[in-house]
Amino acid sequence: MVGPDRREGQLSDDEARAAIDAQLPRRRCSAGVVLRDARGAILLVKPAYRPEWMIPGGVVEAGETPAQAAIREVREETGLDVQLTGLLCVDAVNAQDGFSESIHFLFSARTRQQDQSLRADGVEVLQVRFTETETALTLLPAATARRVREALSASVGYYEGGQLALSFSTGYLP
Repeated sequence: MVGPDRREGQLSDDEARAAIDAQLPRRRCSAGVVLRDARGAILLVKPAYRPEWMIPGGVVEAGETPAQAAIREVREETGLDVQLTGLLCVDAVNAQDGFSESIHFLFSARTRQQDQSLRADGVEVLQVRFTETETALTLLPAATARRVREALSASVGYYEGGQLALSFSTGYLP
Protein backbone atom coordinates (compact mmCIF):
# COMPACT_ATOMS: atom_id res chain seq x y z
CA MET A 1 0.00 0.00 0.00
CA VAL A 2 1.31 3.42 -0.89
CA GLY A 3 0.60 6.14 1.64
CA PRO A 4 -0.57 9.65 0.82
CA ASP A 5 1.95 12.32 -0.17
CA ARG A 6 2.34 14.65 2.82
CA ARG A 7 5.25 16.72 1.45
CA GLU A 8 4.98 20.47 1.44
CA GLY A 9 1.88 20.38 3.65
CA GLN A 10 -0.31 18.95 0.91
CA LEU A 11 -2.42 16.88 3.33
CA SER A 12 -3.41 17.49 6.92
CA ASP A 13 -3.04 14.64 9.43
CA ASP A 14 -6.78 13.99 9.20
CA GLU A 15 -6.66 13.92 5.41
CA ALA A 16 -3.66 11.58 5.47
CA ARG A 17 -5.46 9.19 7.85
CA ALA A 18 -8.58 9.30 5.68
CA ALA A 19 -6.55 8.58 2.55
CA ILE A 20 -4.86 5.59 4.19
CA ASP A 21 -8.15 4.33 5.62
CA ALA A 22 -9.78 4.50 2.19
CA GLN A 23 -7.17 2.04 0.86
CA LEU A 24 -7.66 -0.54 3.62
CA PRO A 25 -9.80 -3.63 2.97
CA ARG A 26 -13.37 -3.82 4.24
CA ARG A 27 -15.01 -6.96 5.62
CA ARG A 28 -18.59 -7.48 6.64
CA CYS A 29 -18.93 -8.53 10.25
CA SER A 30 -21.73 -10.52 11.87
CA ALA A 31 -22.48 -11.85 15.33
CA GLY A 32 -24.51 -14.88 16.36
CA VAL A 33 -25.56 -16.32 19.70
CA VAL A 34 -25.82 -19.86 21.03
CA LEU A 35 -28.45 -19.76 23.77
CA ARG A 36 -29.43 -23.02 25.45
CA ASP A 37 -32.33 -23.76 27.74
CA ALA A 38 -32.22 -25.86 30.92
CA ARG A 39 -32.53 -29.06 28.83
CA GLY A 40 -29.61 -28.02 26.62
CA ALA A 41 -31.79 -27.28 23.59
CA ILE A 42 -30.54 -24.52 21.28
CA LEU A 43 -32.53 -21.41 20.41
CA LEU A 44 -33.23 -21.22 16.66
CA VAL A 45 -34.97 -18.62 14.53
CA LYS A 46 -36.70 -19.14 11.16
CA PRO A 47 -35.95 -16.08 9.03
CA ALA A 48 -38.41 -14.89 6.40
CA TYR A 49 -35.57 -14.41 3.90
CA ARG A 50 -33.96 -17.89 3.82
CA PRO A 51 -35.07 -21.52 3.84
CA GLU A 52 -32.85 -22.66 6.74
CA TRP A 53 -33.26 -22.14 10.44
CA MET A 54 -30.55 -19.96 11.99
CA ILE A 55 -29.16 -19.05 15.37
CA PRO A 56 -30.15 -15.53 16.44
CA GLY A 57 -27.77 -12.93 15.06
CA GLY A 58 -26.97 -10.64 12.19
CA VAL A 59 -24.80 -7.91 10.75
CA VAL A 60 -22.77 -5.63 13.01
CA GLU A 61 -23.96 -2.10 12.27
CA ALA A 62 -21.76 1.01 12.01
CA GLY A 63 -20.59 2.19 15.43
CA GLU A 64 -21.49 -1.13 17.06
CA THR A 65 -19.23 -3.85 18.45
CA PRO A 66 -19.86 -7.53 17.65
CA ALA A 67 -20.98 -8.08 21.26
CA GLN A 68 -23.46 -5.20 21.09
CA ALA A 69 -24.78 -6.52 17.77
CA ALA A 70 -25.28 -10.00 19.24
CA ILE A 71 -27.34 -8.66 22.15
CA ARG A 72 -29.37 -6.35 19.88
CA GLU A 73 -30.08 -9.08 17.32
CA VAL A 74 -31.31 -11.55 19.96
CA ARG A 75 -33.63 -8.89 21.39
CA GLU A 76 -34.96 -7.89 17.94
CA GLU A 77 -35.44 -11.45 16.67
CA THR A 78 -36.69 -13.22 19.81
CA GLY A 79 -37.74 -10.62 22.38
CA LEU A 80 -35.18 -11.96 24.87
CA ASP A 81 -32.80 -9.75 26.84
CA VAL A 82 -29.51 -11.67 27.11
CA GLN A 83 -26.12 -11.34 28.71
CA LEU A 84 -23.18 -12.71 26.76
CA THR A 85 -21.20 -15.32 28.69
CA GLY A 86 -18.36 -16.02 26.28
CA LEU A 87 -16.84 -15.90 22.83
CA LEU A 88 -17.14 -19.35 21.26
CA CYS A 89 -15.42 -18.81 17.92
CA VAL A 90 -14.44 -16.35 15.20
CA ASP A 91 -14.74 -17.44 11.56
CA ALA A 92 -12.93 -15.49 8.81
CA VAL A 93 -14.66 -16.23 5.50
CA ASN A 94 -13.22 -15.31 2.11
CA ALA A 95 -15.43 -13.93 -0.66
CA GLN A 96 -17.72 -16.66 -2.01
CA ASP A 97 -21.10 -17.22 -3.63
CA GLY A 98 -21.46 -13.52 -4.48
CA PHE A 99 -20.75 -12.34 -0.93
CA SER A 100 -17.74 -10.26 0.08
CA GLU A 101 -15.24 -11.30 2.75
CA SER A 102 -16.68 -11.50 6.24
CA ILE A 103 -15.89 -12.24 9.85
CA HIS A 104 -18.45 -14.12 11.96
CA PHE A 105 -18.40 -13.95 15.78
CA LEU A 106 -20.22 -16.66 17.74
CA PHE A 107 -21.07 -15.92 21.38
CA SER A 108 -22.67 -17.89 24.19
CA ALA A 109 -25.35 -16.18 26.25
CA ARG A 110 -27.92 -16.58 28.98
CA THR A 111 -31.17 -14.75 29.58
CA ARG A 112 -31.05 -11.89 32.08
CA GLN A 113 -34.41 -12.90 33.59
CA GLN A 114 -36.04 -16.32 33.83
CA ASP A 115 -39.61 -15.19 33.08
CA GLN A 116 -39.02 -13.86 29.56
CA SER A 117 -41.14 -15.26 26.74
CA LEU A 118 -40.06 -15.98 23.17
CA ARG A 119 -41.64 -14.08 20.31
CA ALA A 120 -40.81 -13.81 16.63
CA ASP A 121 -40.92 -10.27 15.25
CA GLY A 122 -43.16 -11.51 12.41
CA VAL A 123 -41.23 -9.56 9.77
CA GLU A 124 -37.61 -10.67 9.66
CA VAL A 125 -38.20 -13.76 11.83
CA LEU A 126 -41.29 -15.93 11.39
CA GLN A 127 -40.71 -18.56 14.11
CA VAL A 128 -38.58 -18.96 17.23
CA ARG A 129 -38.04 -22.19 19.15
CA PHE A 130 -35.67 -24.17 21.31
CA THR A 131 -34.61 -27.33 19.46
CA GLU A 132 -32.80 -30.45 20.70
CA THR A 133 -29.11 -30.11 19.84
CA GLU A 134 -28.73 -32.90 17.27
CA THR A 135 -31.88 -31.80 15.44
CA ALA A 136 -30.78 -28.15 15.55
CA LEU A 137 -27.45 -29.05 13.95
CA THR A 138 -29.29 -30.66 11.01
CA LEU A 139 -31.51 -27.59 10.50
CA LEU A 140 -28.69 -25.03 10.43
CA PRO A 141 -26.64 -24.15 7.33
CA ALA A 142 -23.51 -26.34 7.17
CA ALA A 143 -20.97 -23.65 8.12
CA THR A 144 -23.09 -22.47 11.06
CA ALA A 145 -23.65 -26.06 12.22
CA ARG A 146 -19.89 -26.67 12.19
CA ARG A 147 -19.26 -23.55 14.26
CA VAL A 148 -21.95 -24.48 16.78
CA ARG A 149 -20.88 -28.15 16.96
CA GLU A 150 -17.28 -27.14 17.66
CA ALA A 151 -18.37 -24.57 20.24
CA LEU A 152 -20.53 -27.10 22.05
CA SER A 153 -17.63 -29.53 22.21
CA ALA A 154 -15.89 -26.91 24.40
CA SER A 155 -13.10 -26.47 21.91
CA VAL A 156 -12.03 -22.95 21.02
CA GLY A 157 -10.98 -22.44 17.43
CA TYR A 158 -10.15 -20.07 14.61
CA TYR A 159 -12.15 -20.81 11.45
CA GLU A 160 -11.72 -19.97 7.80
CA GLY A 161 -14.73 -20.46 5.55
CA GLY A 162 -16.55 -22.48 8.22
CA GLN A 163 -13.68 -24.96 8.55
CA LEU A 164 -11.54 -25.26 11.68
CA ALA A 165 -8.12 -23.78 10.82
CA LEU A 166 -6.53 -23.64 14.29
CA SER A 167 -7.68 -25.26 17.51
CA PHE A 168 -6.71 -23.19 20.54
CA SER A 169 -7.46 -26.09 22.86
CA THR A 170 -4.86 -28.27 21.14
CA GLY A 171 -2.67 -25.53 19.66
CA TYR A 172 -2.23 -27.12 16.24
CA LEU A 173 -3.73 -27.04 12.79
CA PRO A 174 -6.16 -29.92 12.15
